[in-house]
Amino acid sequence: MFIRKEPIEYLYHIGFDSEKVALRVIVQRDVFDKFTALEGLKNLTENPEREFDFGTNSFSLGTKNVFGFMKCGTVVSCDETDVTILFRIPRIQKRDTKKLFAIAVTLNIFFDVMCIIKEHILWTKDSLVSQQQLFLTLVYSKEFQMYGSALDADLSIELTQWMRNAQMHEQELNAQIKENCLIAFKRLANEKGIVQKSMGLNDKYFLLSSLHGVYSSQFGILAQQVFDYKDERPLGYDTFCHNLDTPFDQMVHLVGFATLLQYAREHPL
Repeated sequence: MFIRKEPIEYLYHIGFDSEKVALRVIVQRDVFDKFTALEGLKNLTENPEREFDFGTNSFSLGTKNVFGFMKCGTVVSCDETDVTILFRIPRIQKRDTKKLFAIAVTLNIFFDVMCIIKEHILWTKDSLVSQQQLFLTLVYSKEFQMYGSALDADLSIELTQWMRNAQMHEQELNAQIKENCLIAFKRLANEKGIVQKSMGLNDKYFLLSSLHGVYSSQFGILAQQVFDYKDERPLGYDTFCHNLDTPFDQMVHLVGFATLLQYAREHPL
């Protein structure tokens, strides 16, 4: 994708609110307006609405500050610059994952539309605050199948360079990643269990590895890319995932990754 080769002005940022146990999505206001006015947005929402029986949805600012399917998102601030939406992570009761799927499908639609909004390409933005860090792709499947809840991302050159040179921050960052993943895990599982091993940033690459049930799931950046790109023209990384079969797995890994992105914006090198 082009973001791995050229800088682009930020469209959205993601982070994690540990107090509210929620994913935070900050969208540039004019980009959000383009999203809500998109021709064909209704067509994108109709099929999942029927498939999951979500009921009504809201993908605008005009419905009591709610956003997405089943009111899964809350618009907590809106001004001429940005729109901030919180997606509170639900407690899963008796294996009822419908609310979690509502978040996954909402983000799937949002991220996919962001990938095709290209009017904001700029060649001079070299800051993680003013530059789009990545483009995410989030997959959902009603049936729990292999890679049914995959997560993928294309990273900007600037974020990639930050990750390759952030050794001084590894210990603090990884502690935050592990803590936030644990918070998300406990909320989803509705219990005080033991969360997965969470490796985080390590030797210039990034890996989250979680144990849920009897198998391990992973999301990260292959160390091989560090070697491949070392002596070549700088490129942004892409990611891989393994065994992300359920929205439970997907959400825990997304929280860990959002923590990395938020930390990088707050600690420029």
